[in-house]
Amino acid sequence: MKFDELPDKKKNKKIGKWFIIALIAIIIMVSIGALIFYVAKTLNSSKKESTVETGPVILDVNNRLVQSLYYKVHDFHSYSPYWIYSGESVNMIASLSTKAKNSLAYLNLKNSDFYEVDCNSVPKTIEGYPNFSCVNGKNAISRNDFLRAHRDLYGAASEVDTDIVIKANPVETKVYVYVSNIDSYVLYSNGKEGRTESKYDYQLTKAEKNDNFIKIYESIAYESATGTQKHITYVYTFKMEDDNLYTYYSIQSINN
Repeated sequence: MKFDELPDKKKNKKIGKWFIIALIAIIIMVSIGALIFYVAKTLNSSKKESTVETGPVILDVNNRLVQSLYYKVHDFHSYSPYWIYSGESVNMIASLSTKAKNSLAYLNLKNSDFYEVDCNSVPKTIEGYPNFSCVNGKNAISRNDFLRAHRDLYGAASEVDTDIVIKANPVETKVYVYVSNIDSYVLYSNGKEGRTESKYDYQLTKAEKNDNFIKIYESIAYESATGTQKHITYVYTFKMEDDNLYTYYSIQSINN
């Protein structure tokens, strides 16, 4: 190698080094640009998808969840299944009277929630209900069990007012009264049974889910004691709460 050739080779090496650095910089810039474009496109796509309204999803009316919610809404064993709502003028369940809420919670108790009461250990009479007396048998409900049924319907924050009786039938000849010394509700009755000759034929016709709400549609054929006939559709709405459980949200009637 000749001495006078060395500077040219050093110069070539220097040029090659800067070429590689420039090439790497270009590759990095292109990669960053591609990444930014991909992220922006993904976010835009997600935004579009989130604004698309999919609408309600139709549920099988025999679905276990649908059936369990449906059997919370009225008295399926009564000659007057909708007596709980009598005199109520609101659609939102949260706005129902305390007495109506108590009656509906009572209807959602389990057989195991009732226990034997000793009528000798509770008051003989109750204020506001003359001629009512304690009924022996499995006719006591602990406050805690009633509170559980109440919260199953109306949410975990729901509380009960023990000063309000539980109306147990349409004509209020049976009521449960809170007795503090046993921390339970006890059945009192005047022994009378009242009923009407009205007829109800009801059927669950449709159920749908939309976001956190489930709507259940019930078709009713009604005939009064005087022969008046009506066809009504009730829509019961349930809302999923933060604990992933459904609470009773609203009731709406639609005249057909």
